[in-house]
Amino acid sequence: MAVALAACSALPGTHDGTSPPDDGAGTVSAGPADRYLQQQRARAEQAQAQGRWADAALAWEVLSLLRPADGQARQQLGAVRQHIEQLRARHAAAARAAQQRGQLDTAQRAWLQVLALEPRDEAAAAALRQIEQERSGRAQLGRFSRATSPTADHPPRRTPSPKLISR
Repeated sequence: MAVALAACSALPGTHDGTSPPDDGAGTVSAGPADRYLQQQRARAEQAQAQGRWADAALAWEVLSLLRPADGQARQQLGAVRQHIEQLRARHAAAARAAQQRGQLDTAQRAWLQVLALEPRDEAAAAALRQIEQERSGRAQLGRFSRATSPTADHPPRRTPSPKLISR
């Protein structure tokens, strides 16, 4: 029984389970963990090249955690985090300025960009709630002002003209 279990623990294509399998061409192929790390590095580089900074940071962080000795992954993670913070600060400043000018659509877009970079940004979430409250208040004011003014649906009452009454 022990021999059968020991045989099961060996990697396919090896007799002792300690060396990676030979791919038949005389080279050693990467194991599943190495292939995963290569794919993760490619994801990180691609996300970074496409400007998907949050995705890039996550991929570099995974690499840094799985391979603590990988200095390049740690360095890239630091650079991406620094870039994210710069972008976050720039978008937040633009959002605040737009909100102060009353440009709610522009402010909303900028705050959403902040949240895309840092989903847990409490200030951005609070600002978006404030924008929605302000819009809701404006909509309520607009509704009440329409109720008191004459519209095509409810024209003002006319009093009959004296000519029609005298007949």
